[in-house]
Amino acid sequence: ADVAVRECVRAILIHGGLGLSFEVEVARYWRLARLWQIGPITNEQCRNTIAQLRCELPRSY
Repeated sequence: ADVAVRECVRAILIHGGLGLSFEVEVARYWRLARLWQIGPITNEQCRNTIAQLRCELPRSY
C-alpha cells in the first residue's frame, strides 16, 4: 500500500493539474491506495503476521 500511494502521488505530479481531475483515473487509484494504507488491517499488522508465520517470531502485539 505504501508503494502504491507513493507511485500514485508521482503519477499525479506527472499529470499536473489533470492528475486530480475525473478525466484521468490517477486520482481514483490514489484514493484506493489510501484506503489500503489506512484500512482495517494496517501494513504494520501485515508485517507482524508475516514475521510470525514465516520467520517463526513471537507475537509482537
